[in-house]
Amino acid sequence: MTHPAYPAILEQIVKFEDPYDDITKHDLLALGVTTEMIPDLIGTILDDKYYEDYDSYEGFPHLYAYIALGQLKTPAAIDGLILGVKKWAHTDWFEWFCEEMPDIFGAIGPVAIPQLIELLQDKSLTFDARSCALHYLLPISVAHPEERDRCVAALVSELEKFDDNDPELNGYIVMYLVADYKAIEAVPIIEAAYAAERVDPAFIGDWEDVQVQFGLIPARTTPRPNYLGIDRDRMFGKQASLLDNYANAAAKRSENATAKKKAKRKQEKKARQKNRRK
Repeated sequence: MTHPAYPAILEQIVKFEDPYDDITKHDLLALGVTTEMIPDLIGTILDDKYYEDYDSYEGFPHLYAYIALGQLKTPAAIDGLILGVKKWAHTDWFEWFCEEMPDIFGAIGPVAIPQLIELLQDKSLTFDARSCALHYLLPISVAHPEERDRCVAALVSELEKFDDNDPELNGYIVMYLVADYKAIEAVPIIEAAYAAERVDPAFIGDWEDVQVQFGLIPARTTPRPNYLGIDRDRMFGKQASLLDNYANAAAKRSENATAKKKAKRKQEKKARQKNRRK
């Protein structure tokens, strides 16, 4: 049953500008959001229409529902956030879950760690959903350095299951352990995962790359492998270096295109809202 005050709050929320890049624009608790509204907020973030039919609603109620749950910070609210991740992280909304949700969990703090560890460990979920746990644990450990070891231990524990995990997930875990947590204590299990050929090197490289990043060896002693499996020299000969330059330029164009696409989506959304109000 809908909380009596929720519809009125929703009417105010749909008038807000998009919450991208700043989840602190509005204090939704001051607006009247309470823990009694958690079921309503969860219902909003799970409603298909907000993700599949942009013309059927006004504003950004589902995104502000995530923010409201984050501001509530209760176990039930965190469960609601994770339900949204499980249902929608593998869709076109993955960008929101990667770019904005880390700030929400970072603001929630250590209370969210147990549920995020469960999310990481849930083998019934897609790679996208499980990888979100890695995105969300990091800002918590940054804001709360005393939690760094607990987060590292969770990643190490999951990497110990490298035989059962997809190499892609193992590669993602290794990337976080090496590049973000600088977890030198994880070297034994990382080496074991590489030795078993259960790490996708596309994320951070091979075992030799990892050793270089940890400072265990000063530099590679062998040529860097082609992680995409293409014999570049045979296929491109002297043009290989030009290919590298092209690839770098293409990556930059892709980043710019993504940013433009995101901006265009916002503009289109605002235009629809403006036309609807006429």
